[in-house]
Amino acid sequence: MSHLYLDNKGRGYTDDLEKFYGLVFNYNETIKDQLAAIKKAEELALKQNTKEEYLPKREKFLADKIDVSAFLIWFVENYPEFVKETRAKDFDFGRFK
Repeated sequence: MSHLYLDNKGRGYTDDLEKFYGLVFNYNETIKDQLAAIKKAEELALKQNTKEEYLPKREKFLADKIDVSAFLIWFVENYPEFVKETRAKDFDFGRFK
């Protein structure tokens, strides 16, 4: 399912979720954008296949990201040596997926 986000300042992560994955619709707080967000919410509510449409987008997003919990466990267990390792050009964050 996609989300609507209204904020004048914006957030980088919601921009990425919209641009790269189509999971968020970003709007600012102007009256024009508020009306557009309401229209989009009505459109999404009336769709019959929303779950089927957004599930592949969600799966792509998850496949592109790391498991932050696994990374943090490794981080703590390898302190302070992790600093040198993570700064290496060939460090593979993919191992935390």
